[in-house]
Amino acid sequence: MRLRELNNPSISVHGSNLFDLVGGLGWKDSGILILVLILGFIIYAVFFR
Repeated sequence: MRLRELNNPSISVHGSNLFDLVGGLGWKDSGILILVLILGFIIYAVFFR
């Protein structure tokens, strides 16, 4: 099943989750992604309160 998803990425779009996304990235990339999400939430909370 997993090999079929890797060969056909359109199948895994509906069945993927955040862990598959982070697993595809390196630890630095996933850390940067988490920092960007946190900073975006802080900026949103400050300006759109």
